[in-house]
Amino acid sequence: MHKFLTHCVLILLLMTRHNVQAAELAAAPVQQPQTIATLSLAALDTLDTLGVPVQGLVQQYALDYLQKYQNDSYQNIGTFFEPDVEAIAALNPDLIVIGPRSAKFKKQLSGITEVFDSSVWGGGFFQQFHEQTLALARLVNKEAEAINKLTAIQQKVSRVKSIAPERGKALVLVVRGGKVYAFNTASRLGWVYQDLAIPSAIDNTESSDHGQLVSFEWILSVHPDWLFILDRDAGLGQAAAARTLMQNAVIAQTPAAQKNQMVYLDPYAWNVGYGLTAVDISISQILDAYLNSELNP
Repeated sequence: MHKFLTHCVLILLLMTRHNVQAAELAAAPVQQPQTIATLSLAALDTLDTLGVPVQGLVQQYALDYLQKYQNDSYQNIGTFFEPDVEAIAALNPDLIVIGPRSAKFKKQLSGITEVFDSSVWGGGFFQQFHEQTLALARLVNKEAEAINKLTAIQQKVSRVKSIAPERGKALVLVVRGGKVYAFNTASRLGWVYQDLAIPSAIDNTESSDHGQLVSFEWILSVHPDWLFILDRDAGLGQAAAARTLMQNAVIAQTPAAQKNQMVYLDPYAWNVGYGLTAVDISISQILDAYLNSELNP
């Protein structure tokens, strides 16, 4: 009965509409877009995962599992911060998808065709992720496929939430430009603690999008049982540096290092953010880390 009720609640959550935009889109007759341009890396990920062709995209950051988009078969449409409006218009798209970095161009791009803002930002990451994924999936007639993918991800989330609270406190770190930044429950990566029920090693609730610059000695002082480490530069296609930086005598004294619970997160998936495949990779890696720690206490 408990599993049945949980499943029902999940389906209700997945069918919730995020905002007025999503409600309007759901009410409109759905016609499969033939030409799509996306200024959101996460949306590119989701459309690719659902098997929906995309003709225009920001090629600069189409790396790793999205590298197939780095060829002349696709139109490069500028950057997230500076879209090439002429190139987008030349595609004559039926749908333009934007994200947080390109949201300010919505009005301008709406002069070309329908624009969907796929942004996921702020609190309630997983609820936003579910709702925005479904809204986009409806636009491309892939709602059933999206629900299947989201349900599988939610099952992994539930598994993490059942394990993590009893496995010690964690600290999320981002390595960027040779420096280390700590992210707390109120930060943009706070969903790791909040949505996955992972206890935080720090009590600071001051919000910061870019994290708090910290030293190795500070990390040692908060005694984290887990370190979840994201190499931001590697996620942008630059040389990986986090592992070398974090392998030092001070970090070696932390409970996380001594318990072999330093987890180097997939940099590209975390850079993509809220794409279907990216989130699946991210949650799977965290779940695997906890499961492996149970096997090797």
